[in-house]
Amino acid sequence: MKKLSLAVLAAASLTFLATACGSSSSDSGPGTGGGSCTVTTSGTTVCIEFASGYPGGPQQACTSEGGSWSGSGCSSSNRVGRCTVGTGTSAYTVSFYPPIDATTGPQACGFMGGVWTAG
Repeated sequence: MKKLSLAVLAAASLTFLATACGSSSSDSGPGTGGGSCTVTTSGTTVCIEFASGYPGGPQQACTSEGGSWSGSGCSSSNRVGRCTVGTGTSAYTVSFYPPIDATTGPQACGFMGGVWTAG
């Protein structure tokens, strides 16, 4: 049950981050979308990937929430699965890594209202 709590905590953190990124109409122009944010919470690492054109300022929101920004996508190395939330340029994809596993990952994805893809 502890693994699920960590997965839900990480998912909730990332949902907040993604929502914060897309909610600001004042963040526009260069630097919108097209990268990823890696966050570690209580020993659980997740990475949220934003499509090019994602509204708001995901890079600034990432770093202000203590995440690490990259101009590229999330690593596929050791990834348990991915959760895609939303559609179009407002969509984001969360990659889950151990200790989250093939049971807790889909549960966290469901909590976020996303679609799970293993691997």
